[in-house]
Amino acid sequence: MAMDISITVLVVNFTAAHFINATTDHSTPTGNLSSTTKHTPHSASWTLMPVYSLIVSVFGFVCNLTALVAFLRDRTLHTSSNIHIMNLLLVNVISTLTQRPLALLTSLYGGQWFLGPRACDFYLYCNSLLGAAVLNTHGLIALNRAWAIVHPSSYRIRSTKRLTLLVYFVLWIYLALQAMPAILQPSLDGKYAGCHYNNEGMEVYNIFIDVAVYIIPVMVVWLSFIVVSVHKVDPQPIPQSTHRCRLLRGDQ
Repeated sequence: MAMDISITVLVVNFTAAHFINATTDHSTPTGNLSSTTKHTPHSASWTLMPVYSLIVSVFGFVCNLTALVAFLRDRTLHTSSNIHIMNLLLVNVISTLTQRPLALLTSLYGGQWFLGPRACDFYLYCNSLLGAAVLNTHGLIALNRAWAIVHPSSYRIRSTKRLTLLVYFVLWIYLALQAMPAILQPSLDGKYAGCHYNNEGMEVYNIFIDVAVYIIPVMVVWLSFIVVSVHKVDPQPIPQSTHRCRLLRGDQ
């Protein structure tokens, strides 16, 4: 029950973050920081969007951090399946610390970016990295649950904490590398005031990232749901040896 609540909070948190970023990003096909000169900000405007962003940021940070600390303090929860949940909680905590303050600041001043090119690169890199991390973690969670339901014997034997940690170690390296080209493009000066990705000359890279980092995890979630649903309708018979072990343990 606690896991379901925490996952719901995380999904709402991530969705709201992307909605907020979309309203302040003003993406165009020009540089990372299209104006490297520092703009003098107008007075802060506390409209509906900044207020909503602040409420979601505080609520998301408190809930995700509380759940993560609870998982870390209770060693009985350090299972291979719960590592997926802890990774998702960690991603959302990092997102609320690195993404939300900058998104809130830009929304307060009408989308203008006056923090300089380095802060813009940091913001864009974290946005690409953490957004991809959330989607891929959801894909791994769906794949893990499908494995546990469809092949329970194999799952109990082969799904270990070491294997899960190794998978996430490789995943984080992969996601960190895939986010680098998006911020290595030269920035252009004097045209726009927003902080956004430079998509000029990156058509092939963008297609690859869309497919490999974003589309495939979503497809994995849907395919896992279909496989589990079909399996529940027509379950495979339990091997006789496994059935005897369950009877000896008193399982129904």
